[in-house]
Amino acid sequence: MLLISMQMYNYTKFMQMRDAVDGNTHFAGTIIDGVDISNMTMEDAVAHWETNIEPQYYNRTVTLDNGMSVTALELGYTSNYKTVIADAWKAQTTGTLAERYAALTRPAAGSGYTVTRIMYSDDVVDSYVANVASGIDSSVKEPSITGFDHDALSFTFAEGSPGKVLDQEKLSADIRSSMDSGGGSVSLSITTTQPKYTVADMQSMYGLRAYAVTNASSSSSSRLTNIRLALASINGTLLQPGEEFSFNAVVGKRTTAKGYKAAPAYNSGEVVEEVGGGICQVSTTLFNAAVKSGLKIVERHNHSMPVAYVDKGKDAAVSWGAQDLRFVNNTSEPLYIVAFMDDDKRVRIGFFGRLIDDGQYITVESKITYTREFETEYQFNAFLLPGAVEELQSGRNTYETMTYKCTWTAEGELISREELCKSTYRGRNRIIEYGP
Repeated sequence: MLLISMQMYNYTKFMQMRDAVDGNTHFAGTIIDGVDISNMTMEDAVAHWETNIEPQYYNRTVTLDNGMSVTALELGYTSNYKTVIADAWKAQTTGTLAERYAALTRPAAGSGYTVTRIMYSDDVVDSYVANVASGIDSSVKEPSITGFDHDALSFTFAEGSPGKVLDQEKLSADIRSSMDSGGGSVSLSITTTQPKYTVADMQSMYGLRAYAVTNASSSSSSRLTNIRLALASINGTLLQPGEEFSFNAVVGKRTTAKGYKAAPAYNSGEVVEEVGGGICQVSTTLFNAAVKSGLKIVERHNHSMPVAYVDKGKDAAVSWGAQDLRFVNNTSEPLYIVAFMDDDKRVRIGFFGRLIDDGQYITVESKITYTREFETEYQFNAFLLPGAVEELQSGRNTYETMTYKCTWTAEGELISREELCKSTYRGRNRIIEYGP
């Protein structure tokens, strides 16, 4: 009888223990991160956590002083709360009945669980910061030329703008620190670099780089017409850095259809009438202006005879399909060519652009290196009257010259003297005929 009573007691105890631990809710005293989930099913605990606990973490917000903001969720927030809740549930549903019952009746049975949270992903933070920087970072923009007014002979400029660089490393660290402490405001650390130059600076740095002038006042009306047409073709030319200028390409073939007229021109040591005669004064003036601007001369030819409007060695002959004047803009800036002739009949050509550094200037100098005076030849002509003398051919000396490009300081001290080109003007003897 006693045995039966003991068995009944044990069975009753067993059923009580089983009923106590076989419920579908967490044991009383189950606490995770200070949150009591006692008597909640695992599903209810997860739902409670998702609704009431997690948002206060993943909704942490960092606001930048440029108005942008970002949440922990956007920065890659993660939490293992589901795993921790599952672990708490597993602890009360595994083991022997006695072990599970002992856990149930032990004080603070479910305490000691901690959720691990990662408030952000380093890679995501860095990517976010890089995106912020992309809207801030900018290079310094110096004032720039927007145009050239040929009437006022002056440049127009656009204002520059400062460059900005965001300190990405500091912003990344500040965002992490703010997220770890609950969110808040973060100031951007931006380094600003001002342009090196102002528009006023640019106005003092750009202008007439160099010019040349020759006198055409003794020219005929036809020659002046040709000069004006050639000048008009050149005027307004924009020469980019590295670009080559060709006189023949820019001016084109000289034809009557374009308005060119017959005027005196040099041809193989003789003066002849030629359509476009006189435009060599334009190419000569342009040559001198180009040299004084410091440009690289690619092709230049002297005339067969010295010309009246420049010293020997400073001329530049051109002819369609043969002789050309070519030079290259070897500076780092665009150059504008202004070419015209006023009522004073002076041919003026100037290069406008960045001024030569430090107030330096260039001159063109030439030196006669060889001279051979002409001789007089006498030829008998039986058809002349007795004692008669006639000049059949005028004499002309032979000259050889060396032309130099001379660079000077603003104070007038010679910096360099470079050989530029050689010229040869072939002479001829004077021929006199005499009669019997």
